Amino acid sequence: MHIKKFTHKAIYGQNRELFGLIGEFCACPATRDALGGMISSRPGQVWYVALQGPTVYAFGSIRIRGASGVLRHLYSPLNHNEAWEAVLRHCIEHARRSNVRLIRLTDYLAMESRYAQLGFVPSGAPRGRFMQYALQLEPTYVYITEPVS
Repeated sequence: MHIKKFTHKAIYGQNRELFGLIGEFCACPATRDALGGMISSRPGQVWYVALQGPTVYAFGSIRIRGASGVLRHLYSPLNHNEAWEAVLRHCIEHARRSNVRLIRLTDYLAMESRYAQLGFVPSGAPRGRFMQYALQLEPTYVYITEPVS
């Protein structure tokens, strides 16, 4: 299994590979029910798709604005836990490399223990069967070893 990274492009026709892989899930009522809403994307949004051959095992995306990020549409159509977690970890690492300090996501209350293993904590009050979770990231420091003249 491998994970492909895509960045949603603003130019028409440049997102065919991404939506060729996840498009059927975007249009599927079962996916909307599982996620609690429709799949959407905006230019600049980064997507990770876990694949084995032509089969999609999991996908998810992150939107970044300044020092915060929102994880969106984390889903495994085959309920493949390892692929789901790998996509989640790729999103977190992308946020870390982008100097994001806080990541938020909304998912089912029942997912709390799964997110807690990665450091997410509940944030706010539950909304129906959903809860917002937050992950605080430590700042990343880059040390320059070359002398400055």
